[in-house]
Amino acid sequence: MPNSLTPLNTIRQRNLTVDWLVPTILAKGHVTMLAGQPKAGKSTLLFHLIRALDTGSDFIGFPTLESKVLLISEESLSSIVSRADELHLCASNVFVYEPQE
Repeated sequence: MPNSLTPLNTIRQRNLTVDWLVPTILAKGHVTMLAGQPKAGKSTLLFHLIRALDTGSDFIGFPTLESKVLLISEESLSSIVSRADELHLCASNVFVYEPQE
């Protein structure tokens, strides 16, 4: 179905419940962007979140659901692998977008 413009009142009438992978932090089926100042710890936080989602373990005190993750990053593939290795990330549910040259 192509994108369309929908009146807000029509949307309000729908059942808009959210399935949370991490309660109030990360919703299933939604795109989430992590942004911040350089060296603020975005990648470190992200890889801890990915590890929690990969295994279904707690993340900063919140329960998570074991889930598949698509990682789209501006970091190099070697950096991504290095960070995953540092955290002993099994990553059976983690998929990395590789842009074609």
